[in-house]
Amino acid sequence: MRIDREKYLSFISDGAEKLALKRILDLAEITLNRHIITHSNFLEPNIIYNAKSILNSFDELEYTSTGGFKNPER
Repeated sequence: MRIDREKYLSFISDGAEKLALKRILDLAEITLNRHIITHSNFLEPNIIYNAKSILNSFDELEYTSTGGFKNPER
């Protein structure tokens, strides 16, 4: 299965966010084609939100989001 990245990323204007979401789509494609578990590195909350929105469109795919703190210090 080849994922049409432009279809899912056309609404993203920020270059860094688009790059991170392309990586998420790469991992999703690997999982769907090879039937293996993949994982990403740390993602910012806005990227997680958009990634979940994109990943929810794939019925064959399951994902989890773990880690982080409720009130982190900066």
